[in-house]
Amino acid sequence: MLYTNSINNLRDHVPGDSLRKPTILFYVIVVSIFLMPYSTQTAFSDAELPQWKVGYRWDYKGQEQNTTVNLTVKVIEITTIEMNGMAYDVYVVNITSIAMINQVQDQFQVIDQKNKYIQTSNLATVKEEISHIAPNRNINGNNTYTPLKKEYDFPILVGKKWTSSYTKNVSLEGLGTYLISESINYSVIAEESVTVAAGTFDCYKIEIDVGTGVIDQFWYSEKVKNIIKTTRFSEDIFYEMNLTAYSFKEEEDGDSDDITTEDLLPYILILIIVILIIVVIVARKRKKSKKKKKKKKKKKTIPDEDKKVEEKEEEKSE
Repeated sequence: MLYTNSINNLRDHVPGDSLRKPTILFYVIVVSIFLMPYSTQTAFSDAELPQWKVGYRWDYKGQEQNTTVNLTVKVIEITTIEMNGMAYDVYVVNITSIAMINQVQDQFQVIDQKNKYIQTSNLATVKEEISHIAPNRNINGNNTYTPLKKEYDFPILVGKKWTSSYTKNVSLEGLGTYLISESINYSVIAEESVTVAAGTFDCYKIEIDVGTGVIDQFWYSEKVKNIIKTTRFSEDIFYEMNLTAYSFKEEEDGDSDDITTEDLLPYILILIIVILIIVVIVARKRKKSKKKKKKKKKKKTIPDEDKKVEEKEEEKSE
């Protein structure tokens, strides 16, 4: 009803013959009115739980004082595991971190590898298998979380807050086992458009308070289905890591990056308007062509009629 009234009002204000001969502009305006609900949608919508697939990958680069870090996150398996008598459907995510540490007279590399088991229903961390390789020491072990470590609370929207309280069971080869109790507060504080090496993305900015004077922040992008940027502030440390590349290519079937309807919408709107303009132009040309044919036909009939009149007059005079 709203669209019908808008069109009627528009036509009421179009002068004279335009009601019988609509201009191209008129049709473009009409189409724009009908497509307005789609073209005026807000850039941000609540970020829903993403669905990951085997082969999805995110690459990051970070800097902290004299250390440069290259990080790769990749989904390598989707499976079911058991822990503490409970079954969990999980993504197995391999995280490889290569840190190059520059010292005054030396440079060395530290490699950390982690298989992180992330619950598919909420992206909570179930457990981690860790491997730390340094020049003088290698460490292997695992962490488990009771209850699960809840780093997200979907859907994500500004103003949302949640707390993840858990006991972390750390088991390291040759070093034994110990427990750590942690409680972390998360707050979604803003919607921001953020530019990193991988592109510009609409994000939710989330602040993490671990209660130790350290402030962590990360930016989650629904389009990327993951974090695109993280920062850490403390009295003497500033750390930042940014997304450099990402891929939604699946290993099973080689599908290319996912393209959503939202990505295609601007192009669809432009295509519809272009098609409509072409249709109107063709219709008007056909109408002009018909008028020309009628005029030519009329010109031909007039001389014939004049000739008949002359012949009748000649017959009468005879």
